Amino acid sequence: MSSHEEYSSDEEDVDATTKSSVFLGFVDAEINNEEDEPTVEDTFIGGQPVWLDPENPPADDLLICKNCQSPLALLLQAFAPLEGALYDRVVYVLGCKKSECNRAPGSVRAIRGVLKDPKRIAELEKQQEEELKSQLDEKLKLENQRNYLFDEKKTGSTENNPFSASGSNPFSSSSTGSNPFSASPFDQKKVDEKPTFSSIASKAAPPKPQPKKSTLAKKLPEYPGYFAYVDPEKFNKKPQSKKLPENMNISDSALDLDEVGSFSGKERELNPEAQAISAGLDDKVFQHFSDIVEYNPGQILRYDLGGKPLLFSSKDDTAKKVSKNLVPNPSYNPSSTRHFELQLMPKAILDLEKGETAITGGIEWGTIIVYTDVEDYMPGLTETQHVGYVEEWVGVQWEEQITRRT
Repeated sequence: MSSHEEYSSDEEDVDATTKSSVFLGFVDAEINNEEDEPTVEDTFIGGQPVWLDPENPPADDLLICKNCQSPLALLLQAFAPLEGALYDRVVYVLGCKKSECNRAPGSVRAIRGVLKDPKRIAELEKQQEEELKSQLDEKLKLENQRNYLFDEKKTGSTENNPFSASGSNPFSSSSTGSNPFSASPFDQKKVDEKPTFSSIASKAAPPKPQPKKSTLAKKLPEYPGYFAYVDPEKFNKKPQSKKLPENMNISDSALDLDEVGSFSGKERELNPEAQAISAGLDDKVFQHFSDIVEYNPGQILRYDLGGKPLLFSSKDDTAKKVSKNLVPNPSYNPSSTRHFELQLMPKAILDLEKGETAITGGIEWGTIIVYTDVEDYMPGLTETQHVGYVEEWVGVQWEEQITRRT
């Protein structure tokens, strides 16, 4: 049985009311570069990054651990174009493989990359125009079959014809509907005021010198690599343990700290290890994390652009910044803000460490949370420089924060 079948086998037991807005990533097949090399449009963990433009990778200073200055290893590459945006967009998460850097600031970093190639944009625009024209032609064909309602010869008026010159055309270029042609599994997220290439490229910003060519990007340290597939989050009718508190809205799997802290009624039972940890620290946020993950234990990724992260703990600086809206604004675009985009889950550790012998002490994070610029602004893009990379905010909740006994 494939991994996709394994996590989809209970779909008939899923209640339609217990779905959420979150997309989950699961490990699919191992990456074999000789048979099936990953592309920019793939989402995967481990392995080597696939840069948007191989000739223009990120600068070296984005690819090193801020604690030990060693090159970072790829943890996650997520293809995540925005709905309606005519450019490619990828989020990279990298971490230091040295155990002495666990819990050190700057040992885990996130990079957002965009590629706004005018040729690619023109291709996508043409494709969208052709698809929209096809839809319009089909719509007009159906309407003509019902000409007794719209026959201008009979009515003598075009007032009620939505497809006349004076009518409102739902498929015109002024339509603000969502783009049904985006290829990303993440493209169902909505973004207010979608930026265009011209508006972003012309945004007022001091010109930056061209970065030096990267030497690290050609070959970074690496973990075993695995492709990922993405499905909407669902909750089985028959979870592995007892029910959640009756007053919990299960469709909102990522709740605020105050909401989690206000639960009443019987708590869902945890496995013995998690129960001991939770009881020792009296952390209902961790209980909630365990509850939600238990429904889909194979998840390595959670994606919910503009939503809420699923916190691993309430007792660290990351929890404070997330729950109190203290995530810093992007320094490259200080008038903007950041919103939650994705997080890497503990199951990914098991996959990344398969066959690893170079890690002493192992990976110790509980979850890695990434926030990105709401405006998706990329500084430094010009008529000749179409690709850019910037560092985004990462909040790491380390496993030690939970497992340390008091």
